[in-house]
Amino acid sequence: MAFDSTKPNTAQTIGDVITSTRSNLADLDSRDVAHEADVTAAHGLAAILTQQADTVTHKANSTTAHGINTIAASAAAAQAEVTTARGSLTTLDTRLSVGMQANGVIKLSSIASKWLDNGDVPTYLTTTTFSVPSDRTKVYIAGTILRCTVSASYVYAAVASCSFGSGITTVVLDPLYPVLTSGLSKVEIALIAWDNSVSNAVTANSASITNLQAQITALSAPNKNNFIVNGACEVATRAAPNITTAALYGQVDRFAAWADATVSAGTIAQDAASTIGIKQNALQLAGVTRTGAGSVYVRHRVEAAAARALKNRTASVSLRVLHDVGSSVNYTITVNKATVADNFTSVTLIQASGSLAAASATETLLVLNGIAMGDCANGVEVIISAACGAVTTKNFRFTDFKIEEGALATAFVAGGYNEELLACRYFYREYGGGNVFEVVAAGFTPTTTTAGCVLTYPRMRIAPTITVSAAANFAVLANAGAVTAATALAASAVTRDGASLDVTVASGLTVGAGTVLKANNTTSARLYLSAEL
Repeated sequence: MAFDSTKPNTAQTIGDVITSTRSNLADLDSRDVAHEADVTAAHGLAAILTQQADTVTHKANSTTAHGINTIAASAAAAQAEVTTARGSLTTLDTRLSVGMQANGVIKLSSIASKWLDNGDVPTYLTTTTFSVPSDRTKVYIAGTILRCTVSASYVYAAVASCSFGSGITTVVLDPLYPVLTSGLSKVEIALIAWDNSVSNAVTANSASITNLQAQITALSAPNKNNFIVNGACEVATRAAPNITTAALYGQVDRFAAWADATVSAGTIAQDAASTIGIKQNALQLAGVTRTGAGSVYVRHRVEAAAARALKNRTASVSLRVLHDVGSSVNYTITVNKATVADNFTSVTLIQASGSLAAASATETLLVLNGIAMGDCANGVEVIISAACGAVTTKNFRFTDFKIEEGALATAFVAGGYNEELLACRYFYREYGGGNVFEVVAAGFTPTTTTAGCVLTYPRMRIAPTITVSAAANFAVLANAGAVTAATALAASAVTRDGASLDVTVASGLTVGAGTVLKANNTTSARLYLSAEL
């Protein structure tokens, strides 16, 4: 029986023990030799030596992610990136706090009033258009504000529209701002943000906000009063007189015009086929010729009875103009008030605009807003001047005149023709010209050479001044229907509602007979009744 080492307390023979011991010693000796030579086991001497070599290599290794040199380089790069990100500020946290709230939300102030360069390369087309490659219609939306770099300077404009075709987007700017030239090199888009600074500005400027609210209220009121009669220039009852240095009422009712001393030609007419104006009518200073520096003028006066509504109010004046001078002309709007009711011999300036430029052949809206009218109850005078200088046979058109209560001028609204005609006749009217035998008045013959006729008319502003084209243009009926030409014709006993017309003839009238005053076979027969200001 072999020796069993696991049973040391079991009875065994000495021979068994010796045999077993030798066998175990031999086995142990074999194992020790193998162990000493083993280079694959973790506890082998060769493996230990290999691991020592790896440790030395590892210590010097700068290519692997865990090498000391690599770790040091990464740390240095991270430090450099943080330093760059924080800029001149002491910490990155300070830098981030400029644009972010503590909770990570972006502060609007960090992007307030900035311009975005989105990389588009513009190509100049015209003064109001440019193009960019690809479809950018979602970028250049109507109303977008642009800052354009033109020949190393900034110009500003608003997008009116854009379209895409043939691989490019064509951007059209608001035509009121023809700012582009071939020097266009960059376009930037406005990023406008409301932040605390804006809020503070609103608080600090509460008076401006109140004024803005008043302006919004004024703009929201439809069909506000227009204190200018015949603003659309539709009513034209006179012939067109020549323009002179004296203010003359022209073909368009309620407007007078004149020019500086060097004027030699031109008429104060109506353009009944105007390209401007809501009614396509305009007051036209036609064929004006003048030399040297100077201006042409148009005037409208508001009577005291109407002007009282503007007393101590804020008002605005607007009109549209068009000229063909060939270069820009500066216009000026001047508002005066009469010293004495309805008497403009003496006036006081209320307010004048600065120079309002109007390009040639371009319809231009002229506006003077926020006029403090003061005590204007004696009447208001509005004068428009155009500093045209020396011109030859040039034309100046004016229409859509408006003076209204309010801090801002609103859109012009024209009255009906009949309404405007009646308003004009309150200041001026004519009789005659409609027929070669038109009857203008009836009466009787107190003598064989005189006739007294009664002329009645709707109430005028004041008792009008009545003038006659020529006495011979009129006649009275004698016995048996005979027509007797007038040798003299004058008005007397003139009131706001009527007048007596005293007619003289050579002979042939019957005393006490009825008669009428009529045109003497001509449309040139005219009675002019003026109650103008």
